[in-house]
Amino acid sequence: MTVHSGSRDTRRSCGRDKLYATAGREKRDDVDIDTVVSCRGPSLSRGWVVVTLYATLVPVPDRPTSHARVGRTKLGGRLQKGDTLAVRFDDEEVFLRAAPVDDQLADGIGDELRVSASLADRLLPPPEAGEVRVERVDGGVVPVADRVVLDPHGNDPAELASLLRERAALLHPGTERYDIDERAGATGVVSFTVTERQPTVSTVRVDDTTRIEFVDGSESGEVAQLRAAVTEAESRLDEIERAVDDVRGVLAEVRAGLDTAENEGDAGDDTDD
Repeated sequence: MTVHSGSRDTRRSCGRDKLYATAGREKRDDVDIDTVVSCRGPSLSRGWVVVTLYATLVPVPDRPTSHARVGRTKLGGRLQKGDTLAVRFDDEEVFLRAAPVDDQLADGIGDELRVSASLADRLLPPPEAGEVRVERVDGGVVPVADRVVLDPHGNDPAELASLLRERAALLHPGTERYDIDERAGATGVVSFTVTERQPTVSTVRVDDTTRIEFVDGSESGEVAQLRAAVTEAESRLDEIERAVDDVRGVLAEVRAGLDTAENEGDAGDDTDD
């Protein structure tokens, strides 16, 4: 294998903090390799090799929108399910989770990237536009969602919100079919629609700070808990105010009785005189 030394440095984003790593570029056969040297931020804490795969995009009906199938050894080491992939084309990028498959078989996946056809229609170029660039990246480079609004498709909103937080879900505009069999023993796909997101980029990442709302007006997470606490406090305050009113009524009756008794006493004294 021939190695060509690269002479230029590249600047690679280390996440939401907009800090950068310095990287040297090499070219091995037809694969570009970026060797990350250092990173002044939390997203990349160790040196690693970033391999750029020039992949053929293959849209597949009924695939989950959350994960893309890719050869397990195509990106500089054995991929694990749930690793973060950056799919880049022109000046755009979309982030997905990896669903690696064995690429050592004679009829294996090769250099294909198999993605949901519906997601490809919304966010990715048509296959005839040429290859896309695929890299394994640190999940911290995906922008965190400040707020998302979801149509839960009949799923329990609280359970859906909890699931998305646990998975650090990567969300895209439109209807998602999310593969929940990700390092947790759960199996299956859950569907919902992302109707709004902030920021309005192609992919946002859910974390504990994300405000998750639903199209029926319901809320989840800490916001819902706080709102429930406020409602309970207001209910208790109403009860206290009613009790205070009752006490004031009793006090008024006692005072009226005392006034009556005093007046009758004064009248009796006048009679004696």
